[in-house]
Amino acid sequence: MKKTIAKKVLTLTSTILMTLLMVLGFNGTRVQADTNDTTTQNVVLTKYGFEKDVTAIDRATDQIWTGDGAKPLQGVDFTIYNVTANYWASPKDYKGSFDSTSVVATGTTNDEGQLTQALPTQSTDASGKTRAAVYLFHETNPRAGYNTSADFWLTLPAKAAADGNVYVYPKNVQKTTYERTFVKKDAETKEVLEGAGFKISNSDGKFLKLTDKDGQSVSIGEGFIDVLANNYRLTWVAESDATVFTSDKSGKFGLNGFADNTTTYTAVETNVPDGYDAAANTDFKADNSSSDILDAPSGILPHTGGTGTVIFAILGVALIAFGAVAYRKRRNGF
Repeated sequence: MKKTIAKKVLTLTSTILMTLLMVLGFNGTRVQADTNDTTTQNVVLTKYGFEKDVTAIDRATDQIWTGDGAKPLQGVDFTIYNVTANYWASPKDYKGSFDSTSVVATGTTNDEGQLTQALPTQSTDASGKTRAAVYLFHETNPRAGYNTSADFWLTLPAKAAADGNVYVYPKNVQKTTYERTFVKKDAETKEVLEGAGFKISNSDGKFLKLTDKDGQSVSIGEGFIDVLANNYRLTWVAESDATVFTSDKSGKFGLNGFADNTTTYTAVETNVPDGYDAAANTDFKADNSSSDILDAPSGILPHTGGTGTVIFAILGVALIAFGAVAYRKRRNGF
């Protein structure tokens, strides 16, 4: 009997503990601030991207906002500066200046577009007097396809939400970018060709290389490369370091993320499918269009119908006629 009662008590205790853990958010993604600690506050920065500019709204720091359909932006880098001394030197005239040596934290937004940082609520001004702390948030590396958001500053302590966190919502506006697509085909049959590799050059003789947001090389697959979705960067390097874009099973390759649609680039075929001759270099603009690049089978002259073709045809006929005449004269000579 005593063992049964003890077992029931143990089971009930375990259930209560698990319930408490769930209530306190141990199984969730939201950070729960320690409301008993008044020396620091958790600041939760949530980064949203908008297709077009929106009216600026000063949202209360105790307001949890879901973005009204805006896209959370992952992979955005921020540096946080302590600007308490700069701010309190002249609060009315402060315009966002900061000392590069006053960095208190750096971070990158997660998959939910959030960056959470615990910050002291007090600091000192230039005279050493204790003041409400002031922090400036500076975006150092925006998401591909978006403009950089303006700096903003926050004074602590600030009014917190029910979970104890202070929420801020800097916004990024999508900028216009352009893309270009190609389809690799057999010049004779117009069948698509997989595995043709191309490098892209600009008018300065530099070649395109895709990197991640930190400038590191990336490995890409065949076909169209979504620079924006992968948060890649377009850089220009020596040909030996360039990215090779490869046609897929449908013959397609290309990319997005170009900054304008007026610059002329050149697609240079570097990896040619077996049994084919390389195509001539192809000049193009990133104008959101698609076009074919044709490879002629090896040993087959392209049917251009140009002057050169006509000349060769005339010479061929002349040679045949000359041969026929010479052959007849030779026969008549016997």
